[in-house]
Amino acid sequence: MPKHIVKQGEHLVGIATSYHFLNYKKIWEDSNNTELKKSRKNPNILFPGDQIYLPEYITNTIDITTEQRHRFIVKKVPLSINIVIKNEDNAPISNTECSITIEEKKFSHITDIEGKIIQPISHKITKGTLAIFDTQYDLLIGSLDPITEVSGQKERLINLGYYPDNNDKESDQSFLSAVEEFQCDNNLFVDGICGPKTQAKIVKIYGC
Repeated sequence: MPKHIVKQGEHLVGIATSYHFLNYKKIWEDSNNTELKKSRKNPNILFPGDQIYLPEYITNTIDITTEQRHRFIVKKVPLSINIVIKNEDNAPISNTECSITIEEKKFSHITDIEGKIIQPISHKITKGTLAIFDTQYDLLIGSLDPITEVSGQKERLINLGYYPDNNDKESDQSFLSAVEEFQCDNNLFVDGICGPKTQAKIVKIYGC
């Protein structure tokens, strides 16, 4: 059975599309991917080096008449990015204009009461830009690593505001301090270790 080796920035919906599968579940639910499903709870949060087995691609044959016009409707799995914007006090920035730019096309939004916006995207989009007030943020769509990986823990803590800036994310002391601060804010035992309970809390607050 052929397999695909995941690269940084790839997610299963995009991978499925590249191999002409209309629905990623055809791949995800294949028995050969059972072990991967155990370690990756979210099919769109994968890690470089993950192996995804590709089931046999089934081709359907349809008989049609000549000299007539025929319409075929294909249902694709919708994909979107959900972003929640908060201030330094962890309060939602609600009812505020912002925009997302993807492939040079700008989409205007107004955050809801929770500070949330939802932007539909195509299956192969990997980059975008979020603009709010006078600040722009680069969006690396599909690049978030699993919470079980240290890189995934750091990425979420950075986005939640527990690092002073991205330039310091490689520092072990900064990571320890970020974990301790997060644990303190969320009534967890403070030891600076991002263990299962801390990981679960990060996922709950972050959303994935």
